[in-house]
Amino acid sequence: MSAYGYPLNTTPFLRNANGAFIDGFTTKAGYTIQIALLYIDQKLKRRS
Repeated sequence: MSAYGYPLNTTPFLRNANGAFIDGFTTKAGYTIQIALLYIDQKLKRRS
C-alpha cells in the first residue's frame, strides 16, 4: 500500500484522504470497525 510507503501508487484515495492512519491497532472483537469507532469516540470525548 502506497499509503504506508510502497513505491507504487496503489492507494491513491488513501494517500489523499483527510484523516489519520492507525498502525498496529488490534481488537478481540469480530467486527473491527465497530471497536475502532468506539475508540475514536472515546478519544474525542476526552478532548472536549
